[in-house]
Amino acid sequence: FAFDRALPGERLHLYVAQNARDRFKKRQAAGTYRVVLDRRGAASPDQVKPVCQHFMEERCGGCTFQHLSYEAQIREKTKLLALRSIEFGLPGDLLEPAIPSPSPYGFHGR
Repeated sequence: FAFDRALPGERLHLYVAQNARDRFKKRQAAGTYRVVLDRRGAASPDQVKPVCQHFMEERCGGCTFQHLSYEAQIREKTKLLALRSIEFGLPGDLLEPAIPSPSPYGFHGR
């Protein structure tokens, strides 16, 4: 998930641009580059229509994976946890299978 709201299997059109300024040191950033999202190509096979009307308006960042099917969310989050476990020196097969929620929406208490 290197680009905002990009999904596994989604095709992105990217380009390399030169940084004009170093945003941390507040000076010219000669010789540094960044990858910029130009446009989105083919959609992910796991992409679904978001339930929340505010999701595509980018006014709310609370539901990062709402446009990814719930089964794919569980699969990708499990992969991410396994990778992080290995990075911390734990066995990758330490995790038990995820238990899906009976209601994937509306469980946040506000």
